[in-house]
Amino acid sequence: IWNGYDANATSVDIRFDPNEIDHIDQLAIVDNGDGIAMENLDQTFGAFLDSPKKASFQRSSYNHGKKGKGRFSFATLASKATWHTIYRHEEKLLEYDIVIVNNGKEEYETNNKFVSAKSHTGTEVILDGLFDVSAFSFSSPEFRDYLAQEFGWFLFLNKANGFKLTINGEDVPYEHLISDSDVTNLVIKSKDGVDHNFGITYLRWRESIGDRYYFYFL
Repeated sequence: IWNGYDANATSVDIRFDPNEIDHIDQLAIVDNGDGIAMENLDQTFGAFLDSPKKASFQRSSYNHGKKGKGRFSFATLASKATWHTIYRHEEKLLEYDIVIVNNGKEEYETNNKFVSAKSHTGTEVILDGLFDVSAFSFSSPEFRDYLAQEFGWFLFLNKANGFKLTINGEDVPYEHLISDSDVTNLVIKSKDGVDHNFGITYLRWRESIGDRYYFYFL
């Protein structure tokens, strides 16, 4: 999810389709970010070794992405991860797949490369062969609260820009974690006598949130 927002996404959706007994074979995380440029794979997925199809991970952290650990974490609940991504290259959109399997997490393959007919960029991370999870794992109140604690502050800061986090298209709420809040305006006069208005929002959260001990200036 953070990788999507790091790639300038404004919308991230967690998608799954359960059967009659709440079982899911596949989980997808879909964003409308910039996509993953194939030309920069050595900086995002790892340093290329002997061919464009095989590489080892050697990624440094950029924004919120956890130093590439997210690339490995799928192995705790799935046998394969596929990043289907669309990115802009010069005057056209290109799309392709990046595939990692559980028993070969230090290597990836790229395939299905073609010029896209889509009208926008984005990435869909598809986890196949799920184990030890059900639809309830990703729709329970506890999971939604976890997402709210991790992303609520970020969604609040960017709500004027329409940022969203959804599960099967339904918004993940975070307002219930706000204990109290206040909004005020501060006017600072510059040396040349011009008034500058600053809107200040104060929030007190009911419990610890994902990115705490910080003040934000927008």
